[in-house]
Amino acid sequence: MTNAIQQAYASNSETPLLTVEFINTALDGGSLKLVESNYDLTATTEDDDTVTFSKAGINISLPEKNTDGNQSITISIDNTNNLVWQEIKKVVTANRISRQPIKCKFRAFLESDLSAPAANPYLFTVTSSSINRSVASITASYTPIPDTFYPRYKYYPTIYPGVKYV
Repeated sequence: MTNAIQQAYASNSETPLLTVEFINTALDGGSLKLVESNYDLTATTEDDDTVTFSKAGINISLPEKNTDGNQSITISIDNTNNLVWQEIKKVVTANRISRQPIKCKFRAFLESDLSAPAANPYLFTVTSSSINRSVASITASYTPIPDTFYPRYKYYPTIYPGVKYV
């Protein structure tokens, strides 16, 4: 965490605005941006893009600090409005054909400085979801272990010529 967000948490002078951005080609515009607030938020991202995050009744449970290797974030979107419902249904339908992963980017902003995120954004991969008309529960993993292969590097003869003689 950066000093600005650590100071905000320690002094309790202002509550950081937590945002999530779901990224998938099936979504309108390629992403769905939500903020944990009762008003829309227009802020500048780390890429110097000015974007608007839609207000939503979301609850974000950050990963626990432990040594078991599981770094999962849980996002609950309460009172799912029709827009969010339709976007999620598009992604579910598109994933039946192409297995493109849904990425989730987590950012924290301070209300006093919306020119950049208060801390570095975290990129998660959505691992599971449960959706009904009133609540959408989404779990995303920081390091999706099942999606990584072992050994981490694939040794092809075109790159490593000595492999073809083994």
